[in-house]
Parts: sequence; structure tokens; C-alpha cells
Amino acid sequence: MKSLATVVSNLSLMPAPTLRAERVRRFVEAGMSDNTQTAYKKAWATFAAFCEERQYQSLPAAPEAVADYLTLLATVGRKVSTIEQAIAAITWVHRSNNHPNPRDNAQVRQVLAGIRRAVGIKPVRKAPVLQRELHAVLDAQGTDLRGIRNKAVLLVGWMGAFRRSELVALDVADVRFTESGAAITVQRSKSDQEGEGLIKHLPYQADESLCAARALRYWMNASEIEQGPLFRAINRWGKVREGYMNGKEVARLVKQSCDVAGLDSREFSGHSLRAGFVTAAAENGAQAWQICEQTGHKPNSPVINGYIRSSGRGAKGAVAIALGGKV
Repeated sequence: MKSLATVVSNLSLMPAPTLRAERVRRFVEAGMSDNTQTAYKKAWATFAAFCEERQYQSLPAAPEAVADYLTLLATVGRKVSTIEQAIAAITWVHRSNNHPNPRDNAQVRQVLAGIRRAVGIKPVRKAPVLQRELHAVLDAQGTDLRGIRNKAVLLVGWMGAFRRSELVALDVADVRFTESGAAITVQRSKSDQEGEGLIKHLPYQADESLCAARALRYWMNASEIEQGPLFRAINRWGKVREGYMNGKEVARLVKQSCDVAGLDSREFSGHSLRAGFVTAAAENGAQAWQICEQTGHKPNSPVINGYIRSSGRGAKGAVAIALGGKV
């Protein structure tokens, strides 16, 4: 192996400015997920086009240009989350090119604060799939190969509190069956960008209709998948396709299952499985740290605390105490 001194010496023989800039760019981009990079690049392209049309300089951008752009987004009805992503993309490009962060400017900060007050920042959340809804969507599945896969996706997604992106990226090699159930290794996730890995546990359940481990094994046996992608698309002839399912397919599966079960599919999304597990766990008294072990959130995560608050556990306890009872 070459010594660090030798490596540095060899680098001095290369076209330094170009190579350094490219090397730094690659590692900067590696610091965020591919999805985030794609979103930022798209948002930056839109801002650059705006600047060209209004005869602003985009890089480095004047605070007036950024404030004008954010105001336009708010005026045409963009959500606060979209506007926040736009300024995050502008910040990313400026910092990557060693320019001052426009967001530090007082005028830009004031515009953002005004937009938050005027537009509001309350997110529109889809309904969680709780145990009643989970039973309903599972009962809506058929007994064919597609129905077997759907039950496995729904149960593993719910009990494992999986994000769609995590669920569809699983390989057979990520699954390990034990005496107590199944252990699934998530190689990389939104909350684990450095790839440390997270193990999600799916213990066997007395109620076999709600047992994710058994549903997963049944799917693997029925599909005869022995390696590669775990969850796959199924064609119109009921044959398993090669390659991974798409995250959008999980969302469609949830919505279609809700329709068949007589639920309003407009209230649910692919995220409803993960949200349903967290909400149900909170309602039944699970502590935040216990939930975080399954979801992969950091301890004391504001996201998890938000779910616990929305479950009403604290409020119900307060009412019970107020009436002289126990929590």
C-alpha cells in the first residue's frame, strides 16, 4: 500500500485545480443521498432559469434575487416544504462553490419568516394504517401469488416500520430467520446515510394473520426466490419479474388494498404503514426509545415525539388523571 506521503507527492504531478475541484465535488455529493442530490439539482436548475429570465446572476446570487425567487414561489402557491427545499438547494450550490450562504442574509431570512407566517407550515399527513385498517387490507388480498406477495409487503412494511425506499431495496440475503422470527438488515436508509446498517426484528406472532415473519417465509417459498431482490413485481400472467419493486408500487398497493377493503384510499399512502406502526405502538404504551429501535430514528427524535403526541396518549392519560383514575 502506498504511503500517504507518496500519494500526496503523486497528486502534485496532476493538474491540481481541476482534480481537486472534482475530488471535492464527489465527496460533497457523497455526503447526501442520491434522491436529495437529484431534488437539489432540479431545484437549482429552476432557480438558475429564473435568474436568467430576470437578468440576475445565479452564482453567486444576490440576496435580492433569492428573496425575489422565494416570493414568487409563495405567490404562485408553492408549499412551504417546496420553498424550503428551494433555498436548501441554493445554499448547497453556494457552499459547494465556496460562496457565502444567501440564507444568512437578513433580507432572505425575513422573507422566509414572512412566508411561513402567511402560508403556514403545518404538514398534510396521510392517515396511519392502524390495526383495524391492517386487518381490512390483509383480508382484501387474494390467495394467488400476488396476494401472497401483497400480504408479505403489507405486514413486513408495517411491523418493520419500513420506509418505502428501504422495503423495495431489500435482498434475500438481508433476511435471516431465527427461532423467534425474522431479522432483516437494512443496509442503508434515509436516517443512515453512512451505511452503518440497521436490523429490524419481526417476532413470530400468536395471531398468524398478523405474523410478518410467516408471511415473508410463505412469499419466499411460493415465489421460489432464492437470491437477489426480495420483493418483485408480478406481471399480468402472475409470473414474478426480475428486479426490484418500485417504491410507487408499494403506494399503489396500499391504496388499491384500501379501495377493495372499503376504506377511503385518498387518506392513505405508502407511508401509512410506517406511520401506522409508530402510532399503534405509541397508543399501546411503547416508549420512544423502543419505537426508535425499530424505525431507525435517533433517540428523542422530534418525528417520533410528534407521532406520540398525535396518538393522544398523553392527552388520554391527562383525562384519566383528571377524573381520578390511573394512566
